Amino acid sequence: LTTDFREATNTHSTSAVVSVSPTTLTFDAPDRATPFHLRRISYRIVNGNLERSTATSTDTDGWPWVFPVAPAPWIPGLTSIRNGGVFTLYDQNGIATTDPNAVHSVRVTLSVAPKLNQAGASTYSALVTIRTLTCNGFARKRTGSCCSPCSA
Repeated sequence: LTTDFREATNTHSTSAVVSVSPTTLTFDAPDRATPFHLRRISYRIVNGNLERSTATSTDTDGWPWVFPVAPAPWIPGLTSIRNGGVFTLYDQNGIATTDPNAVHSVRVTLSVAPKLNQAGASTYSALVTIRTLTCNGFARKRTGSCCSPCSA
């Protein structure tokens, strides 16, 4: 999840984050193929389980990206999650937000209980920021165009 989110981008001037809530997160990130496709990656918490879904664009020619009409399957991941609000989203100033267009980073907090109830739950937390893209030596603003120098 953290590796996926660090790579979030859509190669266009809109946000890579598609939708957000305390229990769901959907964003776009490139795959590793050449030429690359864009992946629409979703995570959700359902009945204490973390699930992941990935839909891959059907084109490689850039924006606007085209995704399959049929939704991608949900793959079960981590189980025994005890907390409900897993995703806390922040804008570039570090202020909590629910606006997908303002998301700059996300704190993922998972409280996981052992399956045999012989010990207490363990809580894991990570703050992940979308990486700044670079192109031909220029740093790219998260909402800027590729290969254009950032303006102050």
